[in-house]
Amino acid sequence: MLLSPIVGFSSGSLLFHFQHLEQGETGEGAAYGGAILGLFTCANGFLMLLGGFIYVLVLKLRAR
Repeated sequence: MLLSPIVGFSSGSLLFHFQHLEQGETGEGAAYGGAILGLFTCANGFLMLLGGFIYVLVLKLRAR
């Protein structure tokens, strides 16, 4: 979750770098792609964190 802004920015930068800017394109698609990758990375980290909390909760409840 903490690295998702870095992943989003770097992937957006790479997508913008490799995009062919012809016919007046501004590279908005690269920005949207980087934002989507950053959000997916953040969501993945959140789900892993939530799964870890649930796992620890189940272990604590079974120990009783």
